[in-house]
Amino acid sequence: MIFEKFPRAVQGSTKPSSTQQHAMQQHTDPPGTSKAVRKKGTSKRKRNEKDTAAGKNVEPIQTCGERSPVVLFMNMADEQRKRQLTKFVETLGGQVTDTGSKCTHVLTGQVRRTMNFCAAVSVGAWILSPEWLRSSVEAKTFVDPIPFVLEDADFKANYNTDVASVIKRARAKPLFQGLQACLTPHIDQVLRELIESGCGKVVSRIEELTMPVSKSFVISCKADAMQARNASSVGLRVFDTEWLIRSVMKQELDIEVKDDLTIVTTVT
Repeated sequence: MIFEKFPRAVQGSTKPSSTQQHAMQQHTDPPGTSKAVRKKGTSKRKRNEKDTAAGKNVEPIQTCGERSPVVLFMNMADEQRKRQLTKFVETLGGQVTDTGSKCTHVLTGQVRRTMNFCAAVSVGAWILSPEWLRSSVEAKTFVDPIPFVLEDADFKANYNTDVASVIKRARAKPLFQGLQACLTPHIDQVLRELIESGCGKVVSRIEELTMPVSKSFVISCKADAMQARNASSVGLRVFDTEWLIRSVMKQELDIEVKDDLTIVTTVT
């Protein structure tokens, strides 16, 4: 399991015992190291981590020091283990959530194509390897997330981008900011969360779209072919759910532009 390297928490306690604290201090501090020296060393380590992060091409536009981390443990079925790791997060001053749109940090071993993961990406959450929490526990404070941004070769091959670039785009500007969308009747309405998490507006009927066609789009399917054709006939861009999910996963709107006209995949 990806979280097996973490020490086991003491049952019934949200803080490490005095024995654990002594052991952690011995592990992280060389003999004879004073608090002042440790603080200086920590600053140096953080500078080194930022230097390392340069290779990941993610600008440190925000750090966890600006807000207490709200952590999402992705795809963790072991509830006992989750409770133990939650204690570590809370001891450091953070929180744990099961809702992607409410988290600031996602811990996972690989990119997940789920609603919860996509919602986390939409709000600009850090997508990190579990080593981030382990290093934070050892440092007794939440460390810079940038050096721990997840690297996923399969994701890069399937989406022609890497996680670091996705985070950078999401944190620079919400994907659907300034856009309005309509989900036709047979589209699962849970998908509206992906658009709203990216600061887009969602309506239930095409007639309710109030923004210009250049700022509006429709998500539809074959079961709603008539609505899709009507939308397309008035110049609205019509996409399927796969386009929406891929756009969120990449944090890029895959719209081909040709001769100043937007060419889209319409639903037939």
